[in-house]
Amino acid sequence: MLKILLVEDNPARVLWFRINFTKEEGYDLMITHKPEVALQWLKKYKFVAILLDHDLGIDEKGKETARVYIDSKKYTGYRVAEAIPKCKN
Repeated sequence: MLKILLVEDNPARVLWFRINFTKEEGYDLMITHKPEVALQWLKKYKFVAILLDHDLGIDEKGKETARVYIDSKKYTGYRVAEAIPKCKN
């Protein structure tokens, strides 16, 4: 299985990836909208591809945030991208 990490909070985009990257085609798609979960997975698994949503729109309290670029260090895929060189991938 080709393991792919998807960090995405948009349900329509998640559905697109689920439809196009199936287990029947050899993909093991791991999906989260939480950067902290993605960081844990990066330490544990080796991925052939890492797909990041830069403007995650749900904050840690679960409230909808403004659909603009927000603090890249906290709520976006930036933290995950920053950790990639230090992981198995």
